Amino acid sequence: MADERPIVGRDAELAELSRLAASPDGRALLLRGEAGVGKSVMTSRQDVAMAGLNTGRAAVFTDGEDAPLLVQVPHIKGGSGSWPTDTEVREHMRGQGMRPMPASGDCDAGCLTDPAACQAARSIVDDPGALRTFARTVLSAVQTPNSLVRTWPDVLAMVSPRLPAGMDVPAALRRFARHASRRLADTRGARASWSYSETATVSDLIGRAVGAHVNGEPTDDAVEELRRTLLALQGGGYGPFQDCGRIWAERPGPCLCRVPVAELVATGDFVGVWAEARAADRATSTGGRPALWDVCKDAAYQLVEFPEASTDEETTARLCDVADRTALCFGQQMLTAETWSHPATVRRAVSDLLAEAEGGVSAAAETPPFGTLAADFLTELLQDDTTATETAATEGNGESDGRNAGASPGQG
Repeated sequence: MADERPIVGRDAELAELSRLAASPDGRALLLRGEAGVGKSVMTSRQDVAMAGLNTGRAAVFTDGEDAPLLVQVPHIKGGSGSWPTDTEVREHMRGQGMRPMPASGDCDAGCLTDPAACQAARSIVDDPGALRTFARTVLSAVQTPNSLVRTWPDVLAMVSPRLPAGMDVPAALRRFARHASRRLADTRGARASWSYSETATVSDLIGRAVGAHVNGEPTDDAVEELRRTLLALQGGGYGPFQDCGRIWAERPGPCLCRVPVAELVATGDFVGVWAEARAADRATSTGGRPALWDVCKDAAYQLVEFPEASTDEETTARLCDVADRTALCFGQQMLTAETWSHPATVRRAVSDLLAEAEGGVSAAAETPPFGTLAADFLTELLQDDTTATETAATEGNGESDGRNAGASPGQG
């Protein structure tokens, strides 16, 4: 604006004035009002005086002032020809006694100390894959002891390649832990209808647990407090779905996978393979739902830790049980989300998935497999009835012949 022609008017009227009009000599732009819209309080003499201002000068007048102020705007163009750098702006602000501002509301003092690591961490958190990896570590940690230690290498494998060359990795991981904790708590809190204070509490607890691990400190107390908080927020009972009680029967407390599973179902990532698996299970002659169960296990792998070959026997049993419960939860929510779902249909399908989890055969061995056409099943029943009738007739003839044969000698 420094080399533009001066603009004349009161700042309180700017929202009311509807147009700009050039002064007769072309040296100034005068703000003019229209009847019923706005008004200008300047006299014709003041108009002429304003039009005579040199480039970069302005008369400023606002409500409460008894006289206008004449100001001079320094020339910018024609100087250095470039904008000041971010560093120069920060140094200038420091010289004016101004404190630097955080890049986002999730930042803390560490972000101000290392803004480059903060920026890198916030960019990585925007990656859905990175956030899902972090969420898997957190959910596993609150369900299985020492899982945070075992799954943290997955977070490292996701974050490290995405950092700028030469960046301090531990510092960037601390910033990532900060921002990922906030993002995860916000996402879960929005879906679970947590209050702002509850969301902030969960965020702080996740940050404490993960931050302790990054700093090489014990994490057990922080993880346990996080687990208790999540259980309290979820409330009593196993869950809202009809088969939650069957899935988590004889296990302490409600599940913690309901909201993470709902997030995964909502992404739609498994819709295609789910439909293919249902078709494959319909085509099998053995019954059960092995293909659907494989999809459920694949989904659970996205959410919780699975045992490795080197995992001890006790931990393996615990991890397998949590993984199976999570897979069953995914199956139940996928079935419920289908437009064709019916409570009875879902209940029977979950029974089959429970049987698959236990390594058995379909729980509905005497009922048609899920998705089998009614006509096909009736045909099978009729064939079975025909075979049974023929067998009974044959056996009946044999018995009659035997009785007659046995009677002949007596008669003879």
